[in-house]
This record gives sequence, structure tokens and C-alpha cells, in this order.
Amino acid sequence: MVLNGVGFSIDLRPGFRTSRTAIQIHPDGNVPGTLGCIGLNCGSEVFGFYNWAQRYMNRHGGEIPVQVNIP
Repeated sequence: MVLNGVGFSIDLRPGFRTSRTAIQIHPDGNVPGTLGCIGLNCGSEVFGFYNWAQRYMNRHGGEIPVQVNIP
């Protein structure tokens, strides 16, 4: 979960039933694939996302609302 020297994970709280634990947003590095997580592969911009996410969570009580639509 490291890409271009940046490693982090943001825990997601699913709004659906799942047997999975630890669903996260994280860089999609090292071994490609996320097994159900949201993997970022935006190159050098991954550090910018990390900084944005930290600022957002600090302002909004530690949570980011996420909705994933799968076609």
C-alpha cells in the first residue's frame, strides 16, 4: 500500500452487508490489485490526495462520505 514513497490507508465503513474487514482507500502499489478496496494509482499525485484527505477529515469530524457506483 505504498506508491511513489507514499503509504497510507483510510478506513471505510460500508453501508452494506459484508464479511470483509478493513475496506480502505489506499495507494495501489507494491502488488497491484486491492481485493475490494479503492486503490489509487495516480502516480505522483497520490501525495496530494493524502494531504487533501487529511485536511478534509480534520474539518469534518474525521469522515469522508464515499459512494461507489458500479455499472
